[in-house]
Amino acid sequence: MLALLIAFQYAGLGLARRLGIVAGHQRFTELYFVHPGKLPSSANIARPLRFAFVIDNREGVRRRYHWTVKLVEAGTSVLMKSGSTTLANEGSVRVTIDQPPPSLVGTGTIVVTLDSPAEHLDFHVQVS
Repeated sequence: MLALLIAFQYAGLGLARRLGIVAGHQRFTELYFVHPGKLPSSANIARPLRFAFVIDNREGVRRRYHWTVKLVEAGTSVLMKSGSTTLANEGSVRVTIDQPPPSLVGTGTIVVTLDSPAEHLDFHVQVS
């Protein structure tokens, strides 16, 4: 009975895709923090910013990505790190940031950005 139900669901899904009711294979890029619940809330020279993010290519083709990490505070944006990577379809890369914050003081926002496709992540941090 279970096999029949599974076969019916897959057949129905295929029909729904052909009719345009359900999209076929969607192409996308994922950008996410590795441990979003453990992002740093404060940093200084003695306590560097430590976090990691992942770029995951689901675009269906090999793709080059350029990323930046900036600290934005009171309208001032300071580049912390940047890089580029080429990923095969279904490839991913983990980027680890482990460095002291720029010499700004106050509450800031760490912004991780992909140029294309235009995506970003951010979190707030107290810099002292």
